[in-house]
Amino acid sequence: MTQMNFMKNSGFSLVEVLVSLVILSTGLLTMATFHSSVISDSNDNKNRGEAIVLAQERLEQMRNFSDLAPDEEAFEQQFPASTEFANATRHSGVNALFIRQEKITDNDNTKFISVQVSWKTTADVSEYVTLETELTWHSTSLSGNLDTSAATGPMVRSATGRATLGKGKITDEELLKNVVYGNGDTTGLLDKGDGDLLLLSGSDVVLTLEDACEIDNNNERTHVPCTGFVEISGTVYIDRHSSSMDIGQVHVIASDAAYCQSYYVVDNQPFEINAATTRALTTANNDYEYFQYTCYLGGGWHGNIGILVDGPISACMGDPTASHASLTPNVAIRRVYRGMAFGYESDGTTKVADNNGDTIYYSVGVADALKLPEEGQAGHDFVIASLTSTDGAECVTDAKKLAAPMFHTDANLYGTDGDLFTGVPTDFVCLNQDDTWVDNTKLQAFGYAIDNYCPFNPSDPPSAQHSINGSIHIDADSSLLTQISAIEAYTSDGFYNCETFAPELVGSKYQISYQCQVYDWGEGWTGYIQITPDLSVINCSNYQLFYSGANPITADQGLATFNCAAKDGVIPDPDPDPAPDPDPGPDPVLGTVTITGNIIQSGAGRFDYVSMTGGSCTVSGSTYTCSSLEFDLATYWSGTLSYSASKKVACLGSPSDNLGGTIAVTEGSSKATLELISVSSGNINVDATFAKSCN
Repeated sequence: MTQMNFMKNSGFSLVEVLVSLVILSTGLLTMATFHSSVISDSNDNKNRGEAIVLAQERLEQMRNFSDLAPDEEAFEQQFPASTEFANATRHSGVNALFIRQEKITDNDNTKFISVQVSWKTTADVSEYVTLETELTWHSTSLSGNLDTSAATGPMVRSATGRATLGKGKITDEELLKNVVYGNGDTTGLLDKGDGDLLLLSGSDVVLTLEDACEIDNNNERTHVPCTGFVEISGTVYIDRHSSSMDIGQVHVIASDAAYCQSYYVVDNQPFEINAATTRALTTANNDYEYFQYTCYLGGGWHGNIGILVDGPISACMGDPTASHASLTPNVAIRRVYRGMAFGYESDGTTKVADNNGDTIYYSVGVADALKLPEEGQAGHDFVIASLTSTDGAECVTDAKKLAAPMFHTDANLYGTDGDLFTGVPTDFVCLNQDDTWVDNTKLQAFGYAIDNYCPFNPSDPPSAQHSINGSIHIDADSSLLTQISAIEAYTSDGFYNCETFAPELVGSKYQISYQCQVYDWGEGWTGYIQITPDLSVINCSNYQLFYSGANPITADQGLATFNCAAKDGVIPDPDPDPAPDPDPGPDPVLGTVTITGNIIQSGAGRFDYVSMTGGSCTVSGSTYTCSSLEFDLATYWSGTLSYSASKKVACLGSPSDNLGGTIAVTEGSSKATLELISVSSGNINVDATFAKSCN
C-alpha cells in the first residue's frame, strides 16, 4: 500500500499517460495538417509560375525561327500542323515534374501556336496552363539583318532583348553580403558585383540583365550605376458591374524574356497578387476593383504585354475622351510594343522597298532602362469587362441597364465621363513617337532610320497599301500665303500618314497637293482625310472626306479634293500695329451654330461617323459636337449634318430648338441627315441612335 501510494504521488498512471499522448498527438496532427496545407498552397502557386515560364520559353524559341526557316517552304516544314498536343518534353521543377507539349493549327497564312504545360499538385490533381500566339512567315513586323537591298521576305531576329530568364535562388549568405534594393512592388534588385543585375522575387532570381554593371580590369565593380531594367507599368481595372472573377485569377504576362509583377499598395506597403488573393483595391463607388503591375524587360525587347485569365476575357484599352479615331478605345487581350525602322539603298536616300515598291519596315525594340509611362503620362491600363464583341465602341456604349465599361461613375474624376482613362494608350504603342524610346544600338548596328510615327500596327500587318492623291484648292491672293503654306492633311489612322507639298499658283488659285498612305486589311480602307486650314481667315466647303463601308478604298485613288477660299473681307495684318487701318469700318460680330448630342448604339446598330458641311465634327466617347464656321450675326447660316451607320440604320431625335430657321430630318437608312436652313447662331441638341429600325 505504501509503495502504491509512493508511485501515485511521484508519477503518472498508464491511463493518464495514454490520455496525454492522445491529446498531444491530436494537437501535433492539427499543426502538421495546417503546416502541410500552407506548404501545399505555396508549392501550387510556385508550380503555376514555373509552368508559365516554361510555356513562355517555348513560345520564344518558336518565334525565333529565322535560322531554321530561311524561306516559306522551310517555315512550313519547321511548323507542321497537328490535330492534338504533341512533341512532349519533361522538365524538372523545384516541386513538380512538368510536361510541355504544343499544338500547331493552320489559320489562313498564319500558324496558331498553343503551348501547354501540365503537372500534378501535391494532392495528385492534374493542372495545366496554356499560352497561345500566332506566327507567320509573310510578315511586315520584322527585325534583322538585311543581306540584300532587294529583300523579298523576312529575316527575323530575336525580340527577346538583352535580359534572360533568371534561374536558381539567392542564398541567405548572399543576401547578407549584398544589399537588395526594393522596387516598391515586392520585387528587388541585386548587384552581386559580378557585372550582372538580378531581379528577385523573394529569393528566386526571375530575370537577369547580363553585363549591366561596369567591371574594371581587376574584375571589381566600379562606382558607375548599373544600367537598369526596362519597366512598363499600369493598372488593371475589373468592371465589377459585368465581371465577378477573383482578382487572383488575373495574370499580367509579357512575351519572351520578361517578368511581370502584380501588386497593390496599402499605407505604402506593397502586397503581391497571387492565386490566393481574393480582394485588392476598389474605387469609391465599387465600380472597379484594381491592382497595379510592372513588367521588367531588357533593352532591345519588343513584343506584347497582356492579361491571362482562367476563361475567355477581353479588355478595353485607349482613351475614351479622345476625339481622334486613332486614340479611341479598342478591345484586345494584349498591348503591342514596337518601333518601325527602315533601311536605305546604297544611295543613302532611297528607302528599301519590296517588289511592289512598298517600304520594308523592320521591328526595333525599346531603349535600355526605359520607363513607361514617363512622368506625367497615363498608365498602360487594362479595363477587364464582359464584352460581346471586339468593337471598341462597346467600351464606351451603355448596354441594357449597365453603363459603358469605361464610363462608370468612378471613371469621372474631373467632370468628364471616362477621364480616369484619359491618355491611356490603345492596343499598340508605337515606340517611334519618341526617339528616346527606341533601341539606338540596333539602329546604329544596321544603319536603320525611323520616322516619328508608325504607319500601321505591325502585329496585324495589312494585306495591301493604297495611296490617296489629292489636292486642296484655295482661292486667295498672296497676302495669305503664310496661312496657306501651313495647311496640312492627315487621316483617321494618325497624324503623320499624309505628305503635304508646297503650294503652287495655278491660274488664280493656290493648289496644295498631298499624298496619304492607307492600309487595307482585306475589305478596303475606311476612315477619313482631314485638312487643317486657319479657320480665322480661310473657309472650305468641307474639312473631312469620309470613306465608309459603302465606299471603301480598295485601290490607289486620285480624286480627293478640297475647295477653300479666303473669308470675305479678310485682309491679313502684316504689321501688329498698322497705320492706317486697311479696314477702318467696324468688325462684324461673329457667331457659330453648334450641334451636340449622344451617340446611342442599340442592339446590333453601330455608329460610323458624323460630318458637317461648312464646319467640323468631333466625337468623344458616346457624344459628338459639330460646330459651323464663324459667320456674321447679321446674316444666317445653312448647312447639313450627315450621320452614318456602319451597321443597321441611323435615326435622329427631335432637335431641342429651331434657332429661328428651318430644320429638316431625313432618317431610316444607313445615313441620316439634319439640314439646317437660314438659322441663327446658337446651340441645339440632337441625339443620334443607331439601331435595327427607327421605331
